[in-house]
Amino acid sequence: MKVTRNTPEHLIVGENPIWVAVLTGGLAFLFTAIGVGLIMAGEWFGAMFFIGTFVGLLTMYVFVRRVQLIFDRQAGTLTIQRKNLNRAKQVVHPLEEVKGAELEGNGNMLRVALVLTGQSAGRHPITQAYSNVGDHHGVAKAINDWLEAARASKAV
Repeated sequence: MKVTRNTPEHLIVGENPIWVAVLTGGLAFLFTAIGVGLIMAGEWFGAMFFIGTFVGLLTMYVFVRRVQLIFDRQAGTLTIQRKNLNRAKQVVHPLEEVKGAELEGNGNMLRVALVLTGQSAGRHPITQAYSNVGDHHGVAKAINDWLEAARASKAV
């Protein structure tokens, strides 16, 4: 997770798992190349390597998910965009319903969760998995600081 834009009007936070996509895509390509090479050499057991191709593609499908949160002070909304390999989803919440951000997890494995009130009340993790990659503390602090500043400017 990282903050990609932090202005008084907008805060954009996201996770874009490029390295997971590159590594799982490379794994699938490697197993495909080995399998095709062995089959072309006349070794039919090379078809077993396509199991590795399937595992690499399945891993890519499951774990490569882009998440982006767009806090828009002027519109008064929080837009949550989630994309994976086959669909994109967007949810919009009023900014007044966003109480803040908290950290979940222990040790190095963390994730940021939004605390919402209103119709979607409760804790909503931004990402599905806990991770030790990214600046979770900084992201939670940036969200809370931005919300506090937005509320202070609205009160004036």
